[in-house]
Amino acid sequence: MLNGEAFFKVAPNKKLPFNVHCNDVVVSVLGTAFNVNAYPETEKVSIALESGQVELSHTQIKSFRYTMKPGELAVYNLLSNAIQVNNTDVSRYASWKDGQLIFRNEPIKTVFEKLERWYNIHIEVIDEKVYESIFTGTFQNESYEQIFKLIEYSCPIGCRIQHKSDSASLPKIIISRK
Repeated sequence: MLNGEAFFKVAPNKKLPFNVHCNDVVVSVLGTAFNVNAYPETEKVSIALESGQVELSHTQIKSFRYTMKPGELAVYNLLSNAIQVNNTDVSRYASWKDGQLIFRNEPIKTVFEKLERWYNIHIEVIDEKVYESIFTGTFQNESYEQIFKLIEYSCPIGCRIQHKSDSASLPKIIISRK
């Protein structure tokens, strides 16, 4: 059972099948390396297949079956029970396991969601127009302060960082339109 994100590298073994359950989506491993993203707040399950094969199925929809090929990204929408499969550079989806965050023409909302989880910070967007921005960048070993300076430089947004004196409180990044 997965609630979050994980990277798997599994050798084939027909006697001991390996399945990953994300809500009603089941990823059956046929010997492979793949990344699964299943955070509950996104209401979707994303599978990026690096090598080998996986078969996707659904616990409630028996007719649903799809066998993925390397280089494919499958995004299953839990609300509409619809799947979208595209060929993509899957290495960027599992780059987190190597300490990198890679964004390629990503909606800024997606960037903020990943940064919140990665750095354990809270991002508050004051102006919804901020979400019109698209971002491209690669980060490795930068602090969140450095990252938000780069985002300010490349997008029409302003970032203000609030550090709480209470060590238990998360740092807060307040985002506005420039």
